[in-house]
Amino acid sequence: MSGNGTVFHVGWPLSDGNRIGDAFFEQSGVRPTIHDINENGELAGSSPLVPGGPVRAILLSNDTVIDLGDLTGGASPNSFALAINDLTQVTGTNQVQGGSGIQLARGFLWEGGQIRDLDVEGIPLDNTLDINNRGQIVGVSISPENVERPFLWQAGTTTFLQTELASCPGNLGGSPRAINNNGVIVGAINSRAVRWQADGSAITPLEPPFALQVGEAVDVNDRGQVIGFYFNGGALTATALLWQADQVAELLPPGGPQATGGCAATPGACGGSSSRCSWGRSSSGVQWK
Repeated sequence: MSGNGTVFHVGWPLSDGNRIGDAFFEQSGVRPTIHDINENGELAGSSPLVPGGPVRAILLSNDTVIDLGDLTGGASPNSFALAINDLTQVTGTNQVQGGSGIQLARGFLWEGGQIRDLDVEGIPLDNTLDINNRGQIVGVSISPENVERPFLWQAGTTTFLQTELASCPGNLGGSPRAINNNGVIVGAINSRAVRWQADGSAITPLEPPFALQVGEAVDVNDRGQVIGFYFNGGALTATALLWQADQVAELLPPGGPQATGGCAATPGACGGSSSRCSWGRSSSGVQWK
């Protein structure tokens, strides 16, 4: 969702009635996957540039497809653009080969035609990264003990976020999903929705309105409104939730009690998908205001 509430079809958005990058992708015969959109209508995603070719991180801007490159000069070409801010800074992952031959991922920041390594070890290839307009990036790395370590990257410095909760002490795994322009981070610790303060230290648990055990926060806007979900405990159904001003509200779709929240980019509005039965069956896009 864009900041003015316009919803684009994820994976193949529209621009003035035409598909963005239409000429290029029609000629090449491939289709991109779009992961994020900024306020300027620029899109970050990934796609082979030729049929059967490696997957490349791409930026779609002004109907132009831009190959963002990779961190290895083409030696490990598979890369994925996962998030973009309003300054056209793009973050994502590049699949590289480790010393033992194992395929690893390196996080990157692309800006103005230049790509740089985040120098964060253990980032999963399918990791969710996010970037705000300050250029702050959040993501997760896997420790040698196989524990998820949430991190905040800014200006070349990496800070690992606190994950110990008063209600559940110990070395817990955590995963941030989003960061707003004030530096507030949301995600999950030990499968519970949480919000980190802007410095990444103090943690606020985001509790559901009733007894649910597994969930996460997935996005936060600049007003501090947080969207997320908790599983209902049966048939892979979940309830979408909105947290704001220390209050939590259910986001119920028309015709059914289950939903999953998608984003909170627009003040006072959020998007997601609803399912009348269970995941993997019938679903439809919805918008709450």
